[in-house]
Amino acid sequence: MHSQEKVEGFYFKARYMLCVMMTLGIMNVYSLRNGINVAILAMVDTSSNGTTSATNYSYESECTIFNETETENSKVGKFQWTISQQTLVIGCYYYGYMFMNIPGALLAKRFGIRIVLGLSGLLSSTLTLLVPVLTHQSVYLLVAIRIAIGTIHGVTFPTAITAWGLWAPPLERSRLLSITLAGYSMGNCLIFPMVGLIVTAASWEAVFYITGSLGIIWSIAWLSIIYNSPAEHPRISPQERKYLQESIGTKKSSAKRPIPWKRICSSPAIMGIFAAHLSDNWATLTLISLVPMYRARVQGFNTKAAGFLSSLPFVLRVVMNVLWGITADFLIGSKVFSTLTVRKISSSLTLILAGVALIAVAYLGCNTLPIVILLASAVGILGMATSGHCTSYLDVAPIFSGVIFSISNMFNSGIGFAAPQVAGLLLVDNSLASWRKVFWLAASISVLGGILFGIFASATLRSWAKEKETIDDKNGQLMKTTDP
Repeated sequence: MHSQEKVEGFYFKARYMLCVMMTLGIMNVYSLRNGINVAILAMVDTSSNGTTSATNYSYESECTIFNETETENSKVGKFQWTISQQTLVIGCYYYGYMFMNIPGALLAKRFGIRIVLGLSGLLSSTLTLLVPVLTHQSVYLLVAIRIAIGTIHGVTFPTAITAWGLWAPPLERSRLLSITLAGYSMGNCLIFPMVGLIVTAASWEAVFYITGSLGIIWSIAWLSIIYNSPAEHPRISPQERKYLQESIGTKKSSAKRPIPWKRICSSPAIMGIFAAHLSDNWATLTLISLVPMYRARVQGFNTKAAGFLSSLPFVLRVVMNVLWGITADFLIGSKVFSTLTVRKISSSLTLILAGVALIAVAYLGCNTLPIVILLASAVGILGMATSGHCTSYLDVAPIFSGVIFSISNMFNSGIGFAAPQVAGLLLVDNSLASWRKVFWLAASISVLGGILFGIFASATLRSWAKEKETIDDKNGQLMKTTDP
C-alpha cells in the first residue's frame, strides 16, 4: 500500500489526530514546567533590601545601556530568595521527573498511552493551580509541589515514544516525531512571552491559574478522543489499521514481551543515542532555564522583554523541527541519503554547530542583536536533532522505544536540575566572565555528544527488537535487522 494512499478523503487521519493532540499535550507540559522561569523575575525582590543584602550577590547589570529605562526589573518582587533558592526552584522539578521515566514507560506499556498521559495532564494541571497559595507560605512548599509536578510529568516522553512505536510507519517517523516533539518548542514560544504579558497585566499568580486551567481542558479532550493503538481505535478506517499494522509490524500487542535489558544496555548504537540525548538536553535546558535570567540580570531587560526575547529562539526551533522532519523523511524515502546519514546530519552536525554558537555568545558581551541571533540559531539548529537521535529509538527498536527512551531520559533528566545548580556555582557574581563559563560548559558537552553519536549511531532494526510478525518493507534499510 502506498504511503500516501487516501483513507476516506483524508490521509490516515487517526494518527494525525494523535499527533495534534500529543503536540498540544507536550506544549501543556512545558507551559507548566517553564512558566516559572520567567515568572520568578517578578517574584523575587532584587532591591538592596532583598536578595542582594541576603546573599551579597549583585544583580547590577554590566550592560548598563538598559538600566535607565528598564528599572522595573529590580524592585517588583516580594520574596527575598537567595540565588541558590532561585536555581533550586527552577531545577527541583527534575528531582521527581528523573525517577518516573522508566516507570512511565512501563505504565504506558501496561495500561496504554491514553490513560497514562490523560491522568498525568489532569493531576499536574490541578497541582499547578495550588502553586500561588503554597508559594506565599514557603519557598520550600513551592519546591515540594514543583517536585510533585515533575514526578507526574516524568511519564510524558516515554509514553510519547511508546505511542509512535505503535502508530508511526517507517517512512513517516521523522515528521510525526518531529511535529510531536516540536510541542515543547511551541510551549516555550508561547509561555515565555505569555508569562511576561500576564505578569505585566495582572500578577505572577495569574500565570499558574491560567496554565493550570488550560492543562485541565487538554486532559479532558485527550481522554475523550484518543485510543491506545490502531487495533483499539473504534473509528479508524480498516485501510489505515491494516497499513499501520503491516508497515510497523505490530499486529499483536507486545505488552507481555520480556524486555531485553542486557541487550539494550550493551548496544553501542544505543549508547551513541544516549550520548547525543545527554548533550542535547544539557544545551537545551541551559538555554531554557537560564536564558531568561541572563536577559534580565546581565542584559538588563525587564520581565516582559526578557520573556519575549527568550521565546524567539523557540520560534525558530519549531520551524526547524517541522521542516527538517519532513525533509528528512523525503531524503530517506527518495534514497537521496541513507537513513543513517540523515540521522547523523540531524544530530552530530547540529550538536557541533550549536556548541560553536554558544561559544560565540560567551564572547559577545553586551552586543544584544548578535546575541539574540546566535541564541536563536543555537536553539533552532538543535530542533533538527529530533530527526536524529530522537527518531533513532524508533529505528533500532520500535517496540521497546518507550522503555529505551525512558532509560536515557532518566539519566538525562538529572541534567534538568544539574544544569541550573552547576550554573549557580559558576555564577559567583553577575559578571559576563561568570556567564561565559556557563556557555562554555554547555558548548563543550554539545560538541562531545555530536562526535560520539557520529561514531556509534545506527539506523537498523536490532534482531532482539524484531516482532515475529514483522514483514519486509519496500525500503529495506528501514526494516533490516542487525546486532547488537
